[in-house]
Amino acid sequence: MKADDEIRRVAMLGAGLMGSLIALVYARAGCEVAIYDIDEGALEQAMARAKQALDQLREGGLDAPEDSGALARIAGKQSLEEAVAGAQIVVEAVVEDVATKVDLYKKVEALCAPAVLITSNTSGLQPSVLSRRMAHPERFMVTHFWSPPHLIPLVEVVPGPKTSRTALDIVFALLKRAGHRPVLVRREVAGFIGNRLQYALLREALALVQSGVATVEEVDDVVTSSFGRRLATVGPIMTADLGGLHTFAAISRQLFPDLTSGTRPLQLLTERVEQNQLGPSTGQGFYPWPPQRLSAAIAERDGVLLDFLRRERHKR
Repeated sequence: MKADDEIRRVAMLGAGLMGSLIALVYARAGCEVAIYDIDEGALEQAMARAKQALDQLREGGLDAPEDSGALARIAGKQSLEEAVAGAQIVVEAVVEDVATKVDLYKKVEALCAPAVLITSNTSGLQPSVLSRRMAHPERFMVTHFWSPPHLIPLVEVVPGPKTSRTALDIVFALLKRAGHRPVLVRREVAGFIGNRLQYALLREALALVQSGVATVEEVDDVVTSSFGRRLATVGPIMTADLGGLHTFAAISRQLFPDLTSGTRPLQLLTERVEQNQLGPSTGQGFYPWPPQRLSAAIAERDGVLLDFLRRERHKR
């Protein structure tokens, strides 16, 4: 493909939560999307999930003229060969396992011409590892969407050491056409940008609870009622600028030596996992998750995300 080529046909490998909603993102951008999964039930659930997300956008006043035909542009396929036929880009969103992904790419490459791009929605695996056995690694990169992808515009784009500039340009153009905000991760790093920041905060949050400084609820309340609100519009580095770098440097000298710096998951977290308290899927995590609480939490989260999207639309 050439840098000025416009992608119109997408193959989406994986019909889970992320796969189904990424498929909707591309369908809303006018692409014909084939979702691949060997499980017919998973494909049916994917279509239902896409419809629900589209309804949510419409009810939130965020529908677009192209949305009227978006669902019709998505088709489920139980055959990998049928799914990738005619595709200009193949988007992978299967289980986070290197061997599974590498094996899938081998099958895809056997079915697709060298010009067809291949991307992965992995949340942290390195593109150099994922593309190590590819015949054409120059066409491969990571495009890490955040959940829920129809409500969060950021996509971390992570090229491998052999990814071509042309491939990057084409993917950036596609993501922008889909209304998303691609950010280039300029060198490989575990967890990319977002997850490194997110997990640094989680480690300190759990350490505060484990050491008896605060409860789970109190830590979450501090974040959501203070700097968490500010971070939604002013990032951590701009926050330091606005607060005065001399002040942040002085606090850093005092505080950094006392922050937790362990290299293993905290006992507080591993104990919950060992007790099968995994969150909503088991009904209990750090919080109890009866159905009413789960639906209310998701509704509140999505409502805030919809508000941000509406504000951004009004700025254009």
